[in-house]
Amino acid sequence: MNFSSILSEIERIDPEIYERTSPRRTLIKNWTRKASLVALPFAIGSLFNKAYGKTNNAVSDTLQAALIFELLEVSLYGKAIQATKVNPPAAQLIPSTTGMEYQAIEMIWNQEQAHVNFLASILRQMGVTPNLQQNFDLTGGSGSGSGQFAQVLTDYGTFLAVAQMLEDTGVRAYKGQMASLQEDHDILASAMRIHSMEARHAAHIRMMRSQTPGPLADGQDIRPWITLKQSGINSGATQSAYDGEENTSQMNIEVVNIAGFDIPDVSASQAFDEPLDMTAALSVINPFLAP
Repeated sequence: MNFSSILSEIERIDPEIYERTSPRRTLIKNWTRKASLVALPFAIGSLFNKAYGKTNNAVSDTLQAALIFELLEVSLYGKAIQATKVNPPAAQLIPSTTGMEYQAIEMIWNQEQAHVNFLASILRQMGVTPNLQQNFDLTGGSGSGSGQFAQVLTDYGTFLAVAQMLEDTGVRAYKGQMASLQEDHDILASAMRIHSMEARHAAHIRMMRSQTPGPLADGQDIRPWITLKQSGINSGATQSAYDGEENTSQMNIEVVNIAGFDIPDVSASQAFDEPLDMTAALSVINPFLAP
């Protein structure tokens, strides 16, 4: 059954569902039919949640926190693009507006903006007003503008290091929220799709950084995945984003040398991303939040 058929079936069973979710019936129906694939699993569930009052404070709190992460990433990539466009070639943040690096950052920026729009739409469907008015200090200075990453918008390597840390943290944060979302399968499925996209962003940024490590390189190999709890970033400000990644046990089963295979701790740690609970995840990005 295709999505349009599902909508028609919902309307057949409950003709008033669209009126209860919005006075503008046509707008709702058109929006849901045009929703992106990542939104489809939630579209149905959100309509029922709104119509029958099945809102959940824990879920909305989780989505609000996820929205902060997405807004921070949108701000970082958007300002990087702006810093590249307005400067002459010699002073561009990203090496070239016509190069693959710029295209990659622009693509990631667009996808992060789509995540913002999607999360905001979910919250609105739940009857919650999304907090889209966030102030950020991309230098990590808690609003002072002079944090440890003061060159984030003037040095390409520093920008990539900050992007890597935020993307890596986002991957762990989304994974850490799966338990709190598991009672709503529609939201869980959508969150997992965003988690997958964040992981792709992290891997791409890491590959870009391996080619241009910049002044924050710490001598470690930069690969598309995290090894042990190594950040590859020479700054203590980022370490909390990676603590715990050295874990080599999954579901109380030790992966190192499992079943007699030669599996070192390095490989065992690389095989899994460790979750971060929301409190720990927000503490990582707290220096980037401005009053």
